[in-house]
Parts: sequence; C-alpha cells; structure tokens
Amino acid sequence: MQECAVIVNSCDKYEDAWHPFFRLFDIMWSDCPYDVYVNPETKDCTETLHGGPIKTLHPPKTRYSWTKRLKYALQQIDSEYVITFLEDFFLMSPVRQDVIDKSIDLMQRNCNIAGIELYITARTDKVYDYGFVEKNPESTCLLNTYTWLWRKD
Repeated sequence: MQECAVIVNSCDKYEDAWHPFFRLFDIMWSDCPYDVYVNPETKDCTETLHGGPIKTLHPPKTRYSWTKRLKYALQQIDSEYVITFLEDFFLMSPVRQDVIDKSIDLMQRNCNIAGIELYITARTDKVYDYGFVEKNPESTCLLNTYTWLWRKD
C-alpha cells in the first residue's frame, strides 16, 4: 500500500482541460512522489507526468454520477491518504512537498483529522504551524470540492 495518491475527479466532457491541468501539474509539482489517477466516464487519459502515464480509472457503468465515480475510484486506489483535485483547478504556484509531508504526519498523529484543506477558502479562528487552520464550526463552507488531503477510511 502506498501512503498517498492523487485523484483528479473529472468527466469525459472536460477532457479538454486535462492537457493544461497536467502540464501545469508537471511544472508546479515536479517532485510529486505519488501515483496520479483520473476518473472520467469512458475516455482514456493519454497525458503524462514526469515521463510516466497517468492512471485512468473507469467505473463499471458509464452512467455513474459524479459522486459514484469518485467513490468507485477511491475504492480502486490502494493508499491510506488521497489528495483530491478537479480538472479545472490549475496549479498556479509550486506545491510545497514539505507541507504535504507535514500534513500527512499530522494526520498520522491525530486520527480525529479526516481531512486537511490544501487551498484555504474561509477565515478561521485558529491558525497553526505551516498555516494549518481549524475550521470554525459556524463557517458557511466547512466542506467543498477544492483541493484536500483526505484520510480514506
């Protein structure tokens, strides 16, 4: 089992976003140590990262909803943690692998942390080292589809 994987939740309709997404991903996260997956309905992703293929996960039925495709894909990935992206969330600055590593370490030490939002969208009351924040329970946006590091179980 690998420690972490990256999944780009997508669909056939948005395949035109794959090339710019993965080119920027390759530039902005050139040292990404994780397997990268994309989960459209039927299309195969022919893009590459660091010279290697991106793994395409197809659901058994082409009419699966977005959420069912994501659930199916997560069941196929053998890792404890997963970083989720959407295909049109382009990386615009370098990813700090040290922050990802620190995030995973924090989650390993605290089983109550289900996920860490890697793109902060709301103000919070508590800010910790490395910019970690604890979401205010009164926030109007506790969960969203931005980039997160999730514990799979």
